[in-house]
Amino acid sequence: MGNKKTSRKMLTEQLMAKIFAEMQKEGLQSEDQVRSFMNGMAGKSIDNICSGDLSNEQKAQDLIYEAYDSTVKKGKQLAEKALELDADNADIYNYLAEKEPNFEKALQLYKQGVKAGEKKLGKQAFKEDKGHFWGLLERRPYMRVKAGLAECLALSGQHQEASSIYWEMLDLNPNDNQGIRYKLSSLLLKMDDFKGYEKLYKLTPDESAAHWNYNRVLYYLKNANMADAKSQLKQAIKSNEHVIGYLTGKKRLPKNHPEYISLGDSSEATAYVMANKDLWEETKGSLEFLKAY
Repeated sequence: MGNKKTSRKMLTEQLMAKIFAEMQKEGLQSEDQVRSFMNGMAGKSIDNICSGDLSNEQKAQDLIYEAYDSTVKKGKQLAEKALELDADNADIYNYLAEKEPNFEKALQLYKQGVKAGEKKLGKQAFKEDKGHFWGLLERRPYMRVKAGLAECLALSGQHQEASSIYWEMLDLNPNDNQGIRYKLSSLLLKMDDFKGYEKLYKLTPDESAAHWNYNRVLYYLKNANMADAKSQLKQAIKSNEHVIGYLTGKKRLPKNHPEYISLGDSSEATAYVMANKDLWEETKGSLEFLKAY
C-alpha cells in the first residue's frame, strides 16, 4: 500500500475538492447556506458527495488520489489511465516520478510534470494567485511536482537550480505549508550561500523547529563564530535534546523515516538527522563540537 501519511493527506484533499465542487454547483454564498450544506455532508462517503457527471480532469485527479492509497503496481496502472484522461495533470507525473527507481527517468518525469502544471494553470494564475498558491486545491499538484523536481535536482548536485525553485515556491506560497524553508535552509548551507541563508532565516526568525535551530548552529560553525554557535546550541537542545545523540552516533537511527513527526521528540530528531547528517559530516569540526558539549 502507499505511504499511510501521504494517503491520508490525499484522501482529505480529495474530500475537500469534492465538497468545494458541490458548493460551487449549488452557488452557495451566505454563511448559513454553507453551514447547512456542511451539516448535510456529515456521515457521507466521498463517492456520495459529488453529484452529476465528472469531467475527465476530475476523473483523472480521483484516479491519482486512489493511486496514492494503492500498491505500486496498481497505482501505476491508475496513473496511466489518468494520463489518458488528462495529460496535463501534474500529480500524475509526480506520482510516477516518486515510484520510478531510475533516477534520470524520475528527473524527467518531474520536469514533465512542472511543464504540464504550468500549461494547465496558465500564466495568469501565477500573477493572480501568487502568495496563496497552496490555499487553492487546484494549485497543489503543481506545487507537489515542483517540490519533487527541486529535491531531485538537489540530489543530483544541481544545487543552484534547486534553490531557485525553492525560492520560487516560497514566493508563490509564503505560508509554506510544504516545509520548503527547511530544505532550502539546508541546501543554502551546503552551498555556503550565507547571504541567501540569512535572507531565509529573517523570514521566520522565531521558528522553533529543531531543523531551524540546529541549522543555525551549523551556520555559526561554518562561519567560525564559536561563541554564537555555543549559545545557539543551548537553544537548539531546548527545542530537541535528541538530535545530538543521533548526530554523534551515541544513539542509533531507526531504519525507517518516522511516519509522523512531533516537535521536541525523537521522531523530529530522527527526521532532521536523516536529512542532514551528511551536511554536518561535511562541515569540518562540527561533530567534534557537539561531542565536546
